[in-house]
Amino acid sequence: MSRLGSVGSNVLFGLLMVAMLAVIGVVASSSLPLGVAPVKFLQVTVESMRPTVLPGEQVLYYRLLGGVHRGQVVVYRLDDGSILVGRVVGIPGDTVEVRNRALVLNGRPAEESYVRDPIDYQLDPVRVDAGRYFILGDNRNESPSDSHILGPIPAAQIVGGVRF
Repeated sequence: MSRLGSVGSNVLFGLLMVAMLAVIGVVASSSLPLGVAPVKFLQVTVESMRPTVLPGEQVLYYRLLGGVHRGQVVVYRLDDGSILVGRVVGIPGDTVEVRNRALVLNGRPAEESYVRDPIDYQLDPVRVDAGRYFILGDNRNESPSDSHILGPIPAAQIVGGVRF
């Protein structure tokens, strides 16, 4: 047993954790505008991301500092103010289409292990312009408010990246 004993070790560990959390809080809050939390939670209420995220689950999302990447799960805001979760499948310069019940990215079938069911709709080729992203739900047939309906989403409407 250490010289501090188990009670002393627990107290020391607790104090170190409090100090570490305080430092993280100061660093995170100093890089964000006043009143903006570094992370937020979103309660998922729809089937659009099944099986990755189920209705009733909460996802943690954070402000993106390094840009948006293909394959990334993001939170985005629609014009009506609703907030949704989706996966970025197309980045600026990409051409996205749905052909033969599958996503085609830049002329090639996309590798999507997270999608279980074939897609029930067709989508003519869409070129993703600068400053926009093509976002789809993983449950492609139950995603009525993603890019297959709305078109590419402006970068300004992407409010964060999801952390699993």
